[in-house]
Amino acid sequence: MSAYTAPLKDMRFVLNELAGLSEVAKLPGCEEATPDTVDAILEEAARFASGVLDPLNRSGDQEGSKWSDGEVRTPKGFRDAYRQFAEGGWNALPFEPDWGGQGLPKLVATPVDEMWTSANMSSSRKARCTRSRCAARSSSSRLISRRWWRASGPAP
Repeated sequence: MSAYTAPLKDMRFVLNELAGLSEVAKLPGCEEATPDTVDAILEEAARFASGVLDPLNRSGDQEGSKWSDGEVRTPKGFRDAYRQFAEGGWNALPFEPDWGGQGLPKLVATPVDEMWTSANMSSSRKARCTRSRCAARSSSSRLISRRWWRASGPAP
């Protein structure tokens, strides 16, 4: 049986020493990405990945998903894990607060995504699909908003 442990030391090194998290946190809209906040996010994500997602690999491998009565039935534990994932706001890390997101830079969401995928690839697929739909809606709304603004002239 696997036992996923997130490489937090390596992730912190990359974020702080290579990617310049402190500089990114100075950018407009990224002020919440302080070292303490990001560290807390990484710690909690690591706990969720190892404590909730990793143990699902066994039921996922043994039971698998099933197509029944027009619905996909996931293995034991997957539904509850996704509920916890959604309630914890994990899908919302990189999205704008106006859209229910946490407004954190993609730089912060990337190592968290790595934890989800590494702990349980099957489970991470649903989260990625949901995030992709959210990103498409958010991008479309910004594009529509810009087109409306151009068509209606400058703001008063």
